[in-house]
Amino acid sequence: MIRKTVHSHAAAVPRSIDLNRLLGAIAGTKRYDLVLAMYREMESLGVSPNVYSLNVVIGGLCSSGETELALATLGKMIRIGVKPDTVTLNTLIKSYCSEGRVDEAKKLAENLSKFGIESNLITLNTLVHGLCLQGDVHGAVKAVEDALEDGVETDGFTYGPILNRVCKAGNSTLALKLLRYMEERNVDVNQVKYTIVMDCLCKDGKVEEAITLYQEMETKGMRVDIEAYTCLVRGLLSAGREEESKEILEDMIIKKIPFDLVFWNTFIDGLVKNGNLKDAGVMLTETMVKIGMKPNVVTYNTVMNGYCKKGLLNEAREMMEAMVTSGCDPSIVTYNILIKGFCKCGMVDAGLKLFHDISEQGVVADTATYNTLIHGLCQSGKFDDAKNILREMLSRGVAPDVRTAGTLLDALCEDGRLEEALKVFERFKSEMVFGIGIYNIIMKGMCNSDKVDDAWDIFTTLPLKRLEADVTTYSILISGFCKKGSMSKADMLFKEMKAGGHQPNRWTYNALIKGYLREGDAITSGELIKEMKTGLLGKNFKGIKP
Repeated sequence: MIRKTVHSHAAAVPRSIDLNRLLGAIAGTKRYDLVLAMYREMESLGVSPNVYSLNVVIGGLCSSGETELALATLGKMIRIGVKPDTVTLNTLIKSYCSEGRVDEAKKLAENLSKFGIESNLITLNTLVHGLCLQGDVHGAVKAVEDALEDGVETDGFTYGPILNRVCKAGNSTLALKLLRYMEERNVDVNQVKYTIVMDCLCKDGKVEEAITLYQEMETKGMRVDIEAYTCLVRGLLSAGREEESKEILEDMIIKKIPFDLVFWNTFIDGLVKNGNLKDAGVMLTETMVKIGMKPNVVTYNTVMNGYCKKGLLNEAREMMEAMVTSGCDPSIVTYNILIKGFCKCGMVDAGLKLFHDISEQGVVADTATYNTLIHGLCQSGKFDDAKNILREMLSRGVAPDVRTAGTLLDALCEDGRLEEALKVFERFKSEMVFGIGIYNIIMKGMCNSDKVDDAWDIFTTLPLKRLEADVTTYSILISGFCKKGSMSKADMLFKEMKAGGHQPNRWTYNALIKGYLREGDAITSGELIKEMKTGLLGKNFKGIKP
């Protein structure tokens, strides 16, 4: 079909012009395989390619992820005497950047002059975008400075990626400087950029400067949208400035700013975090209703979570009842909040009852549900019940995670039930990748059960598991060897620990000092006390507990 189309066009009209147009039309359909097929057919017919047709081919190759083949086409282009233009090289630079090959994009941009081509704004913006995606803000700034020296004018798209990256890095000082620099250069700075910087300032605790930007937006006639108000309110509430947040809210109502649930959930979350549960509840049940906003499951969960953390379980249950009455269905997160609240208050049986009730209603519990119950049961010393919950979890096909394992292992080890812990450990080991924290729990359990040599065996295998011992690991083993009276091994680990850059903590020193005292070595104990006081622990030293 391609051959027939090319032949018919070649016979009817001036070939190079018409076929190049046809090539461009096919490229517009995104069928790059047909573009390449047609280009090869044109070559076989002796149709001379021009910069337009080759740009179409290079663009198609780049869009198909064939950047190297596109670069080879550029080489061929030069060999046959077709001079590339800015479109050619910008296409290749964009392709390199999208593949994360920014260094190659930079080299290509630097070599533009060899082809007699001057870089333009598109070249600069493409390169800046690629550099910022890789987090190279300094490289992006340098690219802008170099372009300005070469007479290339910048625009809002030039600085946008840099501003975004700076704000994501949390550098509010630099973000504000960049915003002011853009304004000095008369670059279009819209409300989106102001909002991004406002958000960065608020997250950095610089609420006053964020308020200044908000006031500037109003003075300059910018549209302050709901995203900007949300950022500002979040910042004010994080700083504990509730009254000012409420003033902003009243101002928004007067101005008839369209609200969204993100704003309300942010406001209520801020009140809850400040411990102002009363106002959070009023805002949910009264204020939102007055202006026609319907709370969602996140809104209710936020307030319920606040109640549960304060131990106000009756209020939490009343909130859930109000939630159901309003037609908002509780999620598993809602039930998890209540179950966790019960367990935290020592009401594990109430948590279990709620768990069984929702199971009968067809609500599917998740990993967090089971983890909460297992933790609560372990805290209450009900280890057999915790293991039964684990069995039920597995039988229902709910996947346990590292927290599940850690909770059960830690509780069993602390209760001296090492053998049971080891069985659980072996059960989980084949199903999940353990970090150093889980191995620390097992090694501590072994040391507490006078099996420090078994703990040592695990310690020696850590490098094979690609795990690095931390301060806790060393402290556990040092304490274990000290209790056993193996001070030479404890001292060896102490030296290895410090050589590896791990700073000993109070636990480490206490174990060693007591160990040497038991051995009658008061001199070494005294040296360690001195090191502990004047060196690593400084002013926090409060002596050794007997």
